[in-house]
Amino acid sequence: MIRYDVVYRGVIDWHVHVEGVDDPAAFATRGACIIAANVRAKARHTDTGATTEVWAPGPGAVPELQIRYIKPEAFSELLLTAKPNFELIGASYAYGPLFTRLGN
Repeated sequence: MIRYDVVYRGVIDWHVHVEGVDDPAAFATRGACIIAANVRAKARHTDTGATTEVWAPGPGAVPELQIRYIKPEAFSELLLTAKPNFELIGASYAYGPLFTRLGN
């Protein structure tokens, strides 16, 4: 599993941190950095098939999972073995909507 962390290094200085190294590109906002991390995580997952996750600081600077990209068979296994968890919704976006809103 490859983890992409969104880290704050100072004013107008957000970075994507992967495997112990900050990417040299700096972003002005948390949101822009999350988008960049999502793009990179999805590209790596698509190219290699590796599970990737994006984490960013939430309220109180506590890291929160933003999205997880996994292979469909790993996702099926996760659904069968895991307790219900809203993090699974993020994983579903990689392969289409598995959860739908009722009434639409």
